[in-house]
Amino acid sequence: MQLIDAATNEQLWANRYEFGMLGTGAARFAFAGDVAREIVAALGAPINDAERQQIALPTTTSGEAYHRYLQGLDYLTRPRRTLEDMEIAQGYFDRAIALDSGFARALVARSSAHGALPLVAKERQLQQKDAEAALRFAPGLPQAHGALGRAYLLQGDFKKAYDEYSIALTALPNDADLWLTIALLHRNLGNWTESVKAFEKAFSLDPLNWEAPYNLGVTLAYMRRYSEAIRSFDRSSTAATAGGEARHDSASRADAQSMERMISLQKARSYVLARGELDTLRARVDRLRINAPLDISNEAYAQLLYWKRQPDSLLTVLRTSRSKYVRVGDNVWPASLLSAWVHEMRGDKSAARAAFDSARATLDTIASRYPDYDGSKHAAHGLALAGLGLRRDALNDALWIQDSVEFRGEKTLQSILREFRAQIFAHAGEPDLALDEIEHLLAEPSLTSVHTLRLDPIWDPIRKHPRFRALLAKYASEPVH
Repeated sequence: MQLIDAATNEQLWANRYEFGMLGTGAARFAFAGDVAREIVAALGAPINDAERQQIALPTTTSGEAYHRYLQGLDYLTRPRRTLEDMEIAQGYFDRAIALDSGFARALVARSSAHGALPLVAKERQLQQKDAEAALRFAPGLPQAHGALGRAYLLQGDFKKAYDEYSIALTALPNDADLWLTIALLHRNLGNWTESVKAFEKAFSLDPLNWEAPYNLGVTLAYMRRYSEAIRSFDRSSTAATAGGEARHDSASRADAQSMERMISLQKARSYVLARGELDTLRARVDRLRINAPLDISNEAYAQLLYWKRQPDSLLTVLRTSRSKYVRVGDNVWPASLLSAWVHEMRGDKSAARAAFDSARATLDTIASRYPDYDGSKHAAHGLALAGLGLRRDALNDALWIQDSVEFRGEKTLQSILREFRAQIFAHAGEPDLALDEIEHLLAEPSLTSVHTLRLDPIWDPIRKHPRFRALLAKYASEPVH
């Protein structure tokens, strides 16, 4: 084995090993730790106590279990992984654990596979159970703390998730993925400044990871630091391009192109938030738009037409796409709800009512089939009911959102749900309640700005209200960064 300095082609270290010397079981895996220690010594690299323990930490004494574990990792870590990939990965981890029930790393990996599957209650329980088992067998394994943190994160317990990830980070201080998750958790908890620092740290450790600067850009946009957000989206785009090219395969390049579209549109939306400027968004959309029913560029085009109050063009787009659903931010709503607002804009009350009723029926069907009917679906349902004039029922949906775990949890999600509540109130004849929510949104980090309030026809029912005008005037005078 040799260690070569790639810049100078100089041999830094070398040793020869006869595999017959290694024996079987634990000795075979101890060998890997011995080599790692020799390489660290050859490099003269500093190593802390936690890292030293990681090198010495045993994995499994079963070569067959380790082989199955590696096969599972191949499926778990695929860039374009599918549900089938996760199920295959889970099968390999099952076999590894059957061969060695105390194989902590396999338990961690199986916990991750559970977390990547559709999260019904059973998967959540299995995800946490495997992470806790891994910690029993290997209390010093930081990846096990990370897995338990992931389980808490997907359960919405951000404080417990943060505590577990922090333990993992102490042992793995240069793990970019851990820093990225810590950054997201800080944002979820409303620790905005700490979130920005952690995203910067993640990107400094992994400059080809487009997610860190992308999420940093989103965070800065919430904080209304729009110029910095735009620069961060530029860094994300550069990283996505470099990462796709570095992997030399068509799938990775296709992923990179998809990410670049998303980043480009997010950057354009930052100009709308900062200045009410639609020209940049229009230019991006015109360049990116393709004929896919739920492609993000088509969704942005639909939003652009709505903001520009071009109902006939928008109606044509909706009819051409033939999709039953449209994406609103990170949420999928019935396309009939958007159609209803378009018909209202055109003054066709009969068509609007039929579309509102269609949206209500679709959402009722979804609610009957899926018990985890989330806040965004209640928002769409409340807006459909408000459009039908069912004021009391619409307000019940707004109340459900306020009482939900989602609304009390993640800060970014809370601001999105607060805006949805404001929309329901505005359309249900409760302008003061709507304006209370809008005032919250303008005073705190959110993706609501005076410019989007001015542009978006959704606010037409309260547009002439004196308090609405006063809020726009007040916050328009604040400096934009």
